[in-house]
Amino acid sequence: MEKTSKEIYVDRKRVIVTRTDLKGIIEFANQDFMDISGYSLDELVNHPHNIVRHPDMPAVIFKLMWKRIQLSQDIFAVVKNRAKNGDYYWVTTKFEVRRDPLT
Repeated sequence: MEKTSKEIYVDRKRVIVTRTDLKGIIEFANQDFMDISGYSLDELVNHPHNIVRHPDMPAVIFKLMWKRIQLSQDIFAVVKNRAKNGDYYWVTTKFEVRRDPLT
């Protein structure tokens, strides 16, 4: 029997925030991201952000994203992510290059 997944509704009032290093390793994730993705902070921090990448997302999207980030250009995208349990959710996101060091 084929495993199916269902869509997770993401309330527009929730704001998902993550921060990664230049290699895509998660440095920070907020509670909304953890609640929606189903991962704990320990399961996210120091792991690649592609832990939530859904296989339906074309790799070229992420290639373009990383190219823009390397050029210090922000990018807006609609992304289908996969939760820990295999369900999926859509996010409209802004990948923003941080231009000043954290204090």
